[in-house]
Amino acid sequence: MAHSFVKYNGANVRVHDADLTAVICLLVDAAQKNVKIDGKVRESVLRWANAARTWGPGCIDFDLDTVLPDRRTVNEFRELIGEARRALALFGEKIPGEYLNDRLGLSGVASRQALPVRLAEQVLSDLEKLLS
Repeated sequence: MAHSFVKYNGANVRVHDADLTAVICLLVDAAQKNVKIDGKVRESVLRWANAARTWGPGCIDFDLDTVLPDRRTVNEFRELIGEARRALALFGEKIPGEYLNDRLGLSGVASRQALPVRLAEQVLSDLEKLLS
């Protein structure tokens, strides 16, 4: 099982790559729906999704210190996390594999199984703690 480290402001969290990939999908959906999000934050979320599609989550440089240089952008990212959390509630117990496949551009190849919502919820909680 592969893991990634997401770092911010001298702290870091370790997350499982499959869980992180699901969270990136949720964040992309949230960023595309939220017109109030700063362009830099939105561009970064889209860049993370592209990197996840291309290389996998272990190769993503989240660069949160650059993406979130001030309180305003941190709060916007927190808002995205909240929107992702609300979206999770709509899935029930599992995020369907089809949802993940569609967002990762796998052209219908079912290489991702359904992911328990609790795992994505844990990543979102870890990201929130990292921002504190």
